[in-house]
Amino acid sequence: MRAGRPRSQAWYRSEVPSTMQVGGNAMHVFKLMLTIMFLTACGDGLVKPNGPGGGNNNDDIPIPEEPTFTPPPFACATGNQVQAGINHWTIKNLARDFYIELPNTPTDKPVAVIFNFHGFGDTLDNWRTFYGFAPNGDPDFPFVIITPDDTGLTPMSTPQGLDWEFQRSNHGDDNREAALFEEVLGCLSKQRAIDGERVYTMGFSAGAITANMLNARYPQNVAATIAFSGAWFSDPTQVMLVRMSSPDSIDWDNMVRGTGAILISHGGTNDRYAPMGIEVLNFERAAQAAVPYLTDLGRTVLDCAHTYGHTVHPRIGQSAITEFFKVHRVGVTSPYASAGGSEALTSICQISPSAL
Repeated sequence: MRAGRPRSQAWYRSEVPSTMQVGGNAMHVFKLMLTIMFLTACGDGLVKPNGPGGGNNNDDIPIPEEPTFTPPPFACATGNQVQAGINHWTIKNLARDFYIELPNTPTDKPVAVIFNFHGFGDTLDNWRTFYGFAPNGDPDFPFVIITPDDTGLTPMSTPQGLDWEFQRSNHGDDNREAALFEEVLGCLSKQRAIDGERVYTMGFSAGAITANMLNARYPQNVAATIAFSGAWFSDPTQVMLVRMSSPDSIDWDNMVRGTGAILISHGGTNDRYAPMGIEVLNFERAAQAAVPYLTDLGRTVLDCAHTYGHTVHPRIGQSAITEFFKVHRVGVTSPYASAGGSEALTSICQISPSAL
């Protein structure tokens, strides 16, 4: 921004008599020279010349750099408007509900997005209020928090699932959680600036598997994931841990090599899904298999063990979660890989850097 329009050379030509006007009078010539010297030396709004160091040189005025970000690469096929609070949408002929909390930042300021998935049998409202995220809590990290509701899937439904559809995930398919993810990000980015390289997923149990599925499916967007008692079904070793009548129904695309970080939490031998006492999946064993699987693919893993069974980690609250997400962006090596990151997490988690 210019500090004001500098006065032009015409300004002092019209105010000061020329040598032709004084008819050779030496005194007037002398006064003229003194006037020009005075005006030229004053600067700052008088006749400071243009050019290097001059008052009309825009190169001398610091111009703040515009924030650079890559928006999510998804369309808003429904044309829906995202609103704070509960949203009732129809996505690919399926009714979907989700709750959204928005920061109070200008809509042209890029913000991050967190998708937060509840566990099997839980509710949107209970899970949303459990951590009490504050989208405006950190002025350096404003974010949108999205808590979806499930569609009530069971192992006997079509498609199969546990509240969420997570057994099959292949690019180009009609996975309903992937459709929700893409549509919400696409429509949200039509209303405000969304940083498509600062999207995060988290969840518990079946919600954690869903969060992991989206991480594996969208490595160009999901920078970090927190999985409280989850599993990765792109890993054959972890798929073999699932005891069900039709294990062939589990099919994810292979996870690609990349950067980023995964926080996994697991609660010991009693961390398992065992309806009627029949163990279907032991999350403790899945976590042990997940660490080498993820680090071999370039991820930094925070392995956060506890001994309270199938529940979230009791020492990882919303402030630690927010700080974990804040320091991660797609394509950037996790600071935890080089002994950085939040002490709240490094004091309770084992850090396993990328093996690449």
